[in-house]
Amino acid sequence: MLTASARRTLEVCQFDRSSLQSLKRLIAEVDLLLETTPPLPENRTARSRELLRAALTLTDDLQATAKPGKSAAAILGSKGGNAMNYRS
Repeated sequence: MLTASARRTLEVCQFDRSSLQSLKRLIAEVDLLLETTPPLPENRTARSRELLRAALTLTDDLQATAKPGKSAAAILGSKGGNAMNYRS
């Protein structure tokens, strides 16, 4: 669940498909950099790559559900509402 300040931040942000595609490319490039560098101590490389894959998945999901004029906050909020329905 998002905090009030995180929700306000997302409400300001409007993402279009090209912005999400750019974000996806940046995340993928960082993942490639980690893949091609020597491993970091304490399993940090694996954990970092795991987090980057999660970010890529979220970006893909936002791209798939992006609608013209609909903010990322609205998209994520509707998903949160769906998750709350499953908990009931």
